[in-house]
Amino acid sequence: MTRDQQRARDAAKQAEQASKRGTKDAKRYSSLAHALPVWIRTNGLLATVVFLESKCKDAPEGPEAALVDDLGLQLQSANLRRHDGPLSKSLFDLPYPEYSRWQEEAIHSAAWIKRFSAALIGEPDQSNEARDAEPGGD
Repeated sequence: MTRDQQRARDAAKQAEQASKRGTKDAKRYSSLAHALPVWIRTNGLLATVVFLESKCKDAPEGPEAALVDDLGLQLQSANLRRHDGPLSKSLFDLPYPEYSRWQEEAIHSAAWIKRFSAALIGEPDQSNEARDAEPGGD
């Protein structure tokens, strides 16, 4: 199985789990997943993860936490992430070449999460709330 097939398989399972979270949380997950690849490209993996983790403090079982967990599992599946704990903690001390590899893997994984979230949960509407709160924004 290729790495891309693994990403797709994992993302399908993750989106299916997210679709069972209840309509509001599932839609929020899909909205966040839709924005995730662009956020990572624009702001970097670390800034995006820190942003999502900051949202987890108010709702540790919410869609933001689920998305960070799903991204962490994808990185672990690629044999990049080696320990538990917050994903941001795994990223802080990485040398730049390794951080770049993690970021590239995260972009590919996020694209699959986005695709399956749209397919299984639905496309976010144009007034999606993910645009209202972006990493690096005010």
